[in-house]
Amino acid sequence: MKTCTDINECMTGSHGCSHKCSNNDGSFTCTCHAGYALAADKKTCQDVNECDTPVLNNCSQVCENNNGSFQCSCDDGFSLAPDNTSCTANAKMLSYFRYNECGSVSPCSAGVCDNIPGSFQCTCPVGTSYSGGKCTKTRTFAVSLTLARVNGKVVVWDVLLLKQDSAKFGVLARRVETQLNVFYRGTSNFSSSYVGCRVRNFRQGSVVADVDLNFNENATDVTPNTLNSELPQSGQIGNMTYDPQTAAISDFNECNDQSTHNCDRHAICINKPGTFECKCQDGYQGNGLTCDSAPEPADPEDDNKKERLAIIFGVLGGILALLILILLCFACRRKRYKAAFAGEDSNSPHNLTARSARSDVYFPEGGKDKEERTGSYEINPGPIYENPAPESRASGDYDYPDPFPGGTRQTAVYDNPGLQRESGPVKASHSDSAL
Repeated sequence: MKTCTDINECMTGSHGCSHKCSNNDGSFTCTCHAGYALAADKKTCQDVNECDTPVLNNCSQVCENNNGSFQCSCDDGFSLAPDNTSCTANAKMLSYFRYNECGSVSPCSAGVCDNIPGSFQCTCPVGTSYSGGKCTKTRTFAVSLTLARVNGKVVVWDVLLLKQDSAKFGVLARRVETQLNVFYRGTSNFSSSYVGCRVRNFRQGSVVADVDLNFNENATDVTPNTLNSELPQSGQIGNMTYDPQTAAISDFNECNDQSTHNCDRHAICINKPGTFECKCQDGYQGNGLTCDSAPEPADPEDDNKKERLAIIFGVLGGILALLILILLCFACRRKRYKAAFAGEDSNSPHNLTARSARSDVYFPEGGKDKEERTGSYEINPGPIYENPAPESRASGDYDYPDPFPGGTRQTAVYDNPGLQRESGPVKASHSDSAL
């Protein structure tokens, strides 16, 4: 009778166990070291990610998986306690509402410094993102992730996640941003154009994170479709687990919220892939960021009316100027004649000299020399008539009975504009010589 003895596969090396082999009667069993688990082939040992299973780790904040083990760490503003699992707030976090890391001198070389739990963040104007120490124009897309675990910790809804200035919001937001930055700066096809991300808010529905992904302005190859195509369908980005069925990347519509665009109140916000455009409304002009009232277009009819009015006023003005000129000429002539009649101009050729028609006596004008003489009188025209002969005078000589035969008669001086002053002594006429 033959006797059968057990073959110890563990001794022969034919077992194929990754870690440990335990021999049994007629067989063997593979086992693994702590922190590992047998694969489906019952031989290979695989690392157990303790951070994925809350009951396998007792980290209070961050769990970091290692091969066969894990270690705990803390978020910014906290320090790992001596038990290597719990975290305690450091001085910055304890004085979060008193300590402003932005201080009097901002650590941001551009934009505005915002104090956040245990740290700070540089915030740039709408349409730009902080990168490389400056605010640059970017293309922005929105990703929505339903969070399951972050850093090995199950994400549980807390009403404080609605408050962006709460420590709860700040801690979870920094964790999500860290995992996304590692992915897009490392393994993403768009790592060269990736600028950064920022958690905009959390929503209840488990916990949904709405995150803005920012890329360079000239990264036109970045679209919602290309970003969705490389989003891991495993639901794992770094040390963050999410629901791949609900994960979606879309264009961020800045026009939906006044706080996410800077168009003027008289402008229309037009959403475009990754960005937006501002256009002034009808009746306004400007670049869309600033819009001012546009001047009303000129009416051609009004222009024609203005031209006609200008011509009419021009003609009327010319006529008025001509009338004024004519009136001035008449006024000047009238003044000249008045002056001549009044004897104002002693050199005027229009003054007359008077003398007796029958004597050699000369009677000066103005009646200053009161020579008295009876007889006929003659009005002697001035030099303008070239002193015609007495016999040629038509009406200068006249005789009539002397009303004062024994007395005297006053002589008068006549002033006629048609006559001029004689320049020399007056000779007696024939009628005078007969006296």
